[in-house]
Amino acid sequence: MAKKIVPPEETAAADLEILNPDRTINIAGEKLTVREYNLVDSLEMHEPIAALTQALAAVMQDGPLFYEDVEAILARQVAIVPLLAARAVDKPASWAEKLSATDGAILLDWWWVVNRHFFMTAAVRRITVQAAREKRQQWDSPLSSPPSSGPDIMQSDSATTPGAS
Repeated sequence: MAKKIVPPEETAAADLEILNPDRTINIAGEKLTVREYNLVDSLEMHEPIAALTQALAAVMQDGPLFYEDVEAILARQVAIVPLLAARAVDKPASWAEKLSATDGAILLDWWWVVNRHFFMTAAVRRITVQAAREKRQQWDSPLSSPPSSGPDIMQSDSATTPGAS
């Protein structure tokens, strides 16, 4: 079977996009950089990130996640999404809350493009940890029987049998 040859510059561009997903966009007449979250962002915003990650993981357990799923999840997380998106452009949540629907949609689209890897990785990690926890609970449950071992061999008080000669 023939293999598609990808020009080196396309491969390099894709590699660079993975390493540095930041994007420059125009929102409400202002040039902004939508950036990927860093460690401090993830620690300072742990609670809203955990809430969104939990919602993503819940849908992902049933199958692949589609754009419509993400859109619905974000709409249900209206209390935290402006904060999360605004942080990616170094703005306060109040700024994002005042955006027009069009500018807000542009911000959310680019925020998701830049940070989806962060959220998807966190959701997969949550699913993996939950599965391991459930498996451990199955082993710890009284309904499960412990692995059987061989019969208990105890040394008796009888004299040893002489070896055959």
